[in-house]
Amino acid sequence: IAKLTYGDSAYIWRINMGYKKKKKKESEGFWLDVERGYWKKSQDIPDDYEDDSPTSKNVKLVIPYVSDTKNCLLFEPNFPTSESIMASLQAALKTAIQQVFELEDDELAAEPLPSKNERRSILFYEASEGGAGVLKQIMDKKKFHEVIKAAVELCHFDSTNFEDLKRAPQSDEDCEAACYDCLLSYTNQIDHRIINRKIIINILKNLYHSELYISSTFLSRKDQF
Repeated sequence: IAKLTYGDSAYIWRINMGYKKKKKKESEGFWLDVERGYWKKSQDIPDDYEDDSPTSKNVKLVIPYVSDTKNCLLFEPNFPTSESIMASLQAALKTAIQQVFELEDDELAAEPLPSKNERRSILFYEASEGGAGVLKQIMDKKKFHEVIKAAVELCHFDSTNFEDLKRAPQSDEDCEAACYDCLLSYTNQIDHRIINRKIIINILKNLYHSELYISSTFLSRKDQF
């Protein structure tokens, strides 16, 4: 159904390739005035350039990035997906992991890979300093199914017969696609229009009834090598 890859103290890069609304022909990155330290919106220098201008003619194309070492878990689906399915799964699994392991929202991060416009897998990583060590525990069969069960219930479905309960117990209104009692949060606002709890329930059901196999369980590190 899916492949999980755990990375212990993995080296993660976040790269800013440029403005979201840039034209297709525009270069990736940002133009930086390396002489005076100003960022420019384009490489173009006005014809009436003067010495007292806040920017100089010495500009360079820069792609900024940050890097860090984090425990991470990569979720790669082996089933047909869409932008909406991947965004909904990301929200459901992230929140479910936080519930099972009692994490704050800022302690766990989730990113679509390779990008938001081309979602083929989901990268979860422990965002807080030092990490809580929870992602490695998900590789345990019992904990894995606890997370999936939490995700099912989070989507307002019964985890025994998968009946649509339509709303959270404390809510007075039915949830059509998603609400702040299930998949919506402050951190995933950019995906609110495509998140839908109903389109992922069959996927969660299959994951809930699946078996988890660890690739290196029966071999020592030396034998694996």
